[in-house]
Amino acid sequence: MAHLLFDAVSRGSGQLVVSLYKSDGVTKLSESAPLYLKLQDVKEMYERWTVGSDPTVAPATTASMVTTPYQYDTTITAENNYIMFVHGWNLAQWEKDTTAETAFKRLYWQGYKGHFGAFQWPTTYGITGTISVLLNSGSFDNGEWQAWKSGTGLMNLLTSLNSTYPGNVYLMAHSMGNVVAGEALRLEGSSQVVNTYVAMQGAVASHAYDPNTPTRSLGIFDDNTPDRYAEYYTSGAPCYFNGVHGAGTFVNFYNPVDWALVQLWEPDQNTKPDSLRGYGFVQDTGQFFTDYYNTELVFPFDRYEIFAACDEARCHALGAQADVSGVFDNQQVDLEAAFGFGNQHKDHSGEFNSDNINRAPFWNTVLVKCKLKSP
Repeated sequence: MAHLLFDAVSRGSGQLVVSLYKSDGVTKLSESAPLYLKLQDVKEMYERWTVGSDPTVAPATTASMVTTPYQYDTTITAENNYIMFVHGWNLAQWEKDTTAETAFKRLYWQGYKGHFGAFQWPTTYGITGTISVLLNSGSFDNGEWQAWKSGTGLMNLLTSLNSTYPGNVYLMAHSMGNVVAGEALRLEGSSQVVNTYVAMQGAVASHAYDPNTPTRSLGIFDDNTPDRYAEYYTSGAPCYFNGVHGAGTFVNFYNPVDWALVQLWEPDQNTKPDSLRGYGFVQDTGQFFTDYYNTELVFPFDRYEIFAACDEARCHALGAQADVSGVFDNQQVDLEAAFGFGNQHKDHSGEFNSDNINRAPFWNTVLVKCKLKSP
């Protein structure tokens, strides 16, 4: 058996015929049936949507399409599904594109033939160095703030897509992209616009979905802020994402030893409020502040800024926590046990970084959990 690989010089359409000849180069032994090809840049084969790329500017509330949509055959049932992907933190534009393209190609190789879209939001990026440098720069917190604010744009886009592909819109998000995705589904209120939501290594507080997940000790870093993820936003109230209805099914792909969620996300939570950038909390009065205690931040109006820079999450991240109840009840996939995701930095994005042969079972499971493929 021969395995052939070819690249196109330019875009275009053509017919491929494979012919086998004897060593004399004249006598034809066999010839394949013609295969008709349409060759395009991969960026022309999926949809890119954006609410902005500048991390210093608030995201738009309406997403704009970057590329002209690929033309699908609406008479084919499988081509009327739509998977929307939301990237994570600290990605330059080219990294947003390549991450989405890797997901798109690997889903295709697993048999997915529907629409694929990439929702891009203005994450902070380009930050390197030690964990202390990352935290002290404020990039992580600013990125999270942008992620919360980007939820409105994604909500509006999902609403529009569901009107075109009713019941056939699927959402998957990676890392901090789950802040964007979770908030979009929450903002939908009682409307279900997504069939299945797959959270991959979610960098969002598990208490926001299930207040009964284990509580972490913050030790010497504890500023005694209230856990407004578990009780939003008064004591005794339900958790922040309680009873969210935006998706019919919620699936948590988690890794209990995930490097980014254990070594970066948790220390970031511990060091809130971000006093180096002027944020603070007064325990006696229960008030959050910015601008070095000159401006008060209040719920619910300033909740995004409070979550991003002030309120300590007294739990593990969703993407590092097993057995999250609530909307994720009985829909858990352990990335370490099932697919060998480890505790190195690269494993946080292991579904994109490793080769397709090793990660094919992961992407197959994504489609199975979305009910787009039989087990």
